[in-house]
Amino acid sequence: MKQILTRMQVLWMKVLVETSALVSGSIFCECKVGTETYCVRHRHYAHCAPLFDILRSLSKFEIGIITKTVENEAKNALDRAVGETIKGIRFPTLDIKYRIMALQHVITNECLDKLERIVEESSTRLPIDVSERERIVKEELEPFFEEIVKSTVRYIQPSIPKFIRGPLRAELREAMVEALPSKGTIYKGMPDPRDFVIMAEATMIYRRCGGKEEVYVASKDNHFKPNPIQIGSYLSSKVKYLNEVDPTIRDKAAKQFGFIGEDPPKIIEILGQRHKDSF
Repeated sequence: MKQILTRMQVLWMKVLVETSALVSGSIFCECKVGTETYCVRHRHYAHCAPLFDILRSLSKFEIGIITKTVENEAKNALDRAVGETIKGIRFPTLDIKYRIMALQHVITNECLDKLERIVEESSTRLPIDVSERERIVKEELEPFFEEIVKSTVRYIQPSIPKFIRGPLRAELREAMVEALPSKGTIYKGMPDPRDFVIMAEATMIYRRCGGKEEVYVASKDNHFKPNPIQIGSYLSSKVKYLNEVDPTIRDKAAKQFGFIGEDPPKIIEILGQRHKDSF
């Protein structure tokens, strides 16, 4: 019995899949145009799809979690994400691209089926107390992030209102680029309300487990995972991303609320190592 418990303890972790990862891992479809077959695949599909394969293989441990909030958000965002994916793909000719675009509703339906299979086969669902979730958002998460953004963000990307055009816009852009530091963390400021809801659910899952299990949030959203570091500004054509990330905000949120935001490939690595060590 002691040996069995030791093996189970190695796998004591939960993975809450965030909307961006679920959408990315669902968009894959092969379309036939004439005699040729073309692939419509989300740019992050290769990063996210393997996560669901490993969660499916470990389903008996009930590690993967997809909440109703995440599932509904993903379904609502799927068609738009499919459209953006098609637009971003370089097809051999415009004629082929237009034909693929005309098939968007068909592709969306196939991806929706894939999304539903992911939810059914690789995840479980825990009950969520809505009142407690709202309390955590208002009384804990929002005050925490309001303070942490002021004290830890080293670099916030500015924006120029759309109504400013022409020479004035170019002049402002140059002035803003000059005023920015040469190196900094890309951070979007305060999370959106939808992000706070998912963070609250991750917090509740951590507390439900009594702090005995690590709770990871698999995400491609910079509000959850470590933020990339860049040289220059997105306003400048000379911007360059470094092979570095800044986990400051992620780590402080993990210490306060228990959930650890991470990129899916990193979670795959952790799951693979723990599964290997446990048997």
